[in-house]
Amino acid sequence: MISKVQSAVISGIEGQMIELETHIANGMPNHVIVGLPGQVVKESKERVKSALKVMGIRFPDTRITQNLYPAYLRKEGAHLDLPMAVGILTCMGRMNQADKRFGFIGELSLEGHIRPIKGALSLIEGMKHAGITHIVLPEGNLNEGRYVDSVSLYPFQTLEAMVAAFESDSLSPCTPENPSFESIIQAEHFRDVIGQEGAVRAAEIAAAGFHNILFSGPPGSGKTMIARRLIGILPPPDRDERVEIAKIKSAFEVQENFEYASNRPLRAPHHTLTRAGMIGSLLPGEVTRAHRGILLLDEMAEFRSDVLESLREPLSTGWVNLTRHHHAVRFPARFMLVGTMNPCPCGNYFSEDVACTCTTHAVKKYIGKLSGPMLDRFDLNIYIDRVETPRGARADGNLMRLRIESAHALRKEMEKAGTTMSYDPEVSDMADRYYEKGKFSMRRYKKLLALSETIALLDQRTRVQTSDFYEAYAFGGQNRLAEVK
Repeated sequence: MISKVQSAVISGIEGQMIELETHIANGMPNHVIVGLPGQVVKESKERVKSALKVMGIRFPDTRITQNLYPAYLRKEGAHLDLPMAVGILTCMGRMNQADKRFGFIGELSLEGHIRPIKGALSLIEGMKHAGITHIVLPEGNLNEGRYVDSVSLYPFQTLEAMVAAFESDSLSPCTPENPSFESIIQAEHFRDVIGQEGAVRAAEIAAAGFHNILFSGPPGSGKTMIARRLIGILPPPDRDERVEIAKIKSAFEVQENFEYASNRPLRAPHHTLTRAGMIGSLLPGEVTRAHRGILLLDEMAEFRSDVLESLREPLSTGWVNLTRHHHAVRFPARFMLVGTMNPCPCGNYFSEDVACTCTTHAVKKYIGKLSGPMLDRFDLNIYIDRVETPRGARADGNLMRLRIESAHALRKEMEKAGTTMSYDPEVSDMADRYYEKGKFSMRRYKKLLALSETIALLDQRTRVQTSDFYEAYAFGGQNRLAEVK
């Protein structure tokens, strides 16, 4: 007899349905798993065998073959324990109701407990999109599963309880409470920033338009302080963005008390990070974990050059496409890049207060970590010098957030209405003249116009004025670091 059980695996961060075929035949006792299983999947047979024995079920002492379809797709994850056990039980004449209507996910302990798993949200969505709307899952993942609409969830704590429910025809779906999507802002406040009006204004523009920004300046001038507070003034993620953020978070940890993200992610990796850690391998990297949020690279010049250069494609496309061991994966990577760095080893190259002690060669070598194309991907390049007095004016983070959310709402209204920003004739003429004189690249040309639009939206205007373009050029048209190179 051959049984067929539905389940799913994660490809990238999306769930993809698979079918697990089980065949029990006469022959020497052997349990074979085929269909490109990973090491964790190969170990599943020992957990399944122990769980069945604890239930008092005699494990077949014949040849068991289990095939994971489609064979070309690599299968990873202990969540395939439960469908493997169901496949064997169905071949043995148990659980005959476990037909193609049901999907199964769950890790088994040696005692037969169904343990919560990582990536449940993506797995459930993958099965739903393939037409499987009745899903058996660990009770610990029920809170996560309630965020997927139009599916019936059957949570269980043990394999024995699940088998008993199927055999007695007493299955009843659980109806969890509807989830909440309220935003709770938890971030460091801009009122802690003293002075630095220009840098604070640049941060507001960057947050309003999701523009990449680079802060450079001497040590202790407030670069990292402002950069870390950017996350608190970004507009809250909408429902679709929260789903994407949740899928990525779910891929890394078991979330029994799962809730959709109220805030956007802020990732601030150490400068010793490897290239694989940055862009990912079989698991998502930092660029994906920062998806729809901020990737903060503090002390950018201390990162390895190959790690920084690996950011160029994700910044342009919003995706990471990787091939590992003949297995292709695609991760989303649409993030806001925020960088901070000193302009030289001592940090005082452009400072008006402290003399720089570095040689010209040392300065160029230090800044050379960031190539020209990498610097060109920053929309705003801000130099921050030391504040004159520790008793300067403080930024109003609440007011900044209100202005940014209003600009974001206006952009959404324009998108729904199918309208676009308009420009004063002088703006286009000015941008064209600067480009023809070789002041900046075509990428920078487009970025300056996008910055100008964001500045206009902050003032609740749908027409870009010359003053908007001048301000955009002041923040993003010139780059002191590029001039040194």
